Amino acid sequence: MIVIELTAAIDDAGTERTFYVSDTRFVTEPTDTPANEAFEPRLTAYPDSINLTAFGTNRVGGGTRLSAGEMRLANADGALDAWNTYDFGGRRFIMRQGEEGAPYPGA
Repeated sequence: MIVIELTAAIDDAGTERTFYVSDTRFVTEPTDTPANEAFEPRLTAYPDSINLTAFGTNRVGGGTRLSAGEMRLANADGALDAWNTYDFGGRRFIMRQGEEGAPYPGA
């Protein structure tokens, strides 16, 4: 099971909200953090790796490079249309993989 937590500014004042999506229906337990949180089963594709490279091949100086895959969410019902107005840039993105029924987020 793959779950993702996305944080976005949802208004001009910068109010932040965290959204929870997964590749299957999932609700955290009362003892988990966050407790009793429903993850929307909308994830249809997710990055299989995220890499940060310092310098370059055979180099000892220079900039860093971030490379990542692509995340896709199902939105046939239009429930995520408002996300087009949200600012996700520079905010928290957490992707976890685990077994269904295991304590969240520790396992």
